[in-house]
Amino acid sequence: MLLPFTELQRQVQAKIQNTDTGISNANDLTPKVKDWINTIYTRIYRSFPWRESIDSYDLTLTASTAEYVFDRDVGKVITIFDKTNARVVEEDTIENHNREHAVDLDKVGNIISDNPTRYRLTGTYTVKNSIGSTGETIDIVSTSALDITPNVVRIEGFVGGVEIGENVTLTGTSAATSTNTFDADQRVRVSIATDDGTRKDVVGKITIDGTTSSTTYAEISPAEYAHAYQWFKVSPTPKASGTQPTWEITYQKQFRRLDDSQDIPIFDCCIELIQGAFADALKEDGLEQEGNIAEQKFITMVKELQQSRKSNTRIEQFKPVENKHTFPIITPYNWLP
Repeated sequence: MLLPFTELQRQVQAKIQNTDTGISNANDLTPKVKDWINTIYTRIYRSFPWRESIDSYDLTLTASTAEYVFDRDVGKVITIFDKTNARVVEEDTIENHNREHAVDLDKVGNIISDNPTRYRLTGTYTVKNSIGSTGETIDIVSTSALDITPNVVRIEGFVGGVEIGENVTLTGTSAATSTNTFDADQRVRVSIATDDGTRKDVVGKITIDGTTSSTTYAEISPAEYAHAYQWFKVSPTPKASGTQPTWEITYQKQFRRLDDSQDIPIFDCCIELIQGAFADALKEDGLEQEGNIAEQKFITMVKELQQSRKSNTRIEQFKPVENKHTFPIITPYNWLP
């Protein structure tokens, strides 16, 4: 049964016999329970390719453009299929590209362009666009008037060739502008925090734009401190004209924390969340042995959940025949859960 975040908190606190089951941050235990639940949720989410976490979208490449950013929701790429040319796009590494392909494809003055057949991840950044050819200040605005001091957005980047960090205090729905003008052609780093050591409390979506260009560098949800955008390059460089390939990108969604009281997990792992958070609570209270026992029960529960979600799998046996050619014999052997 799917349970909202507030009910998950209540059940964890009930298991540890806490008499105050309110959801106010004034209760010292409540923020800890929230963090324990989200930590356990992260562990479960990353442990298995849950069906509800898999999605896909289409990306049409741009002429003469080799570098891209995956959609905001992409956490881990599973496969990429070129729907225009009916073929699987292979993942490469930066090292292998430079060793095997760059010498032929990326020579200055003689860059070969064609329909790309490979892609390589180039990094995860907190922005989805680089600053353009001209340096600029950065505007920060929220969709909620409640997002004000002590909440700040931290911007780090090069100013005059020197790395500078600046805290910009949120001013709600009116834009707050950085003091520094950040250098061109770079990816700044952005994140949300507070300037007085208190817990971040952001209500609206935070948008980070260039003051002059209006280019959106990043968007941060209330549940995040920063968002991870995955950048990648394709090879060969897409041709300069004609029909560009459309890629179907199948991926596992980025993990999203439970934040609002009514948030629910994207798949039913609620009893596992409660058990895992309970184990963390016991350890926090100094009951290490009891916590370890509860942790082992949590691990068993997650394994059982994974097993129940696995698809039936056919085992195929390959048997060589005794002549100069070897032909595989495929025998359906069994169906396993």
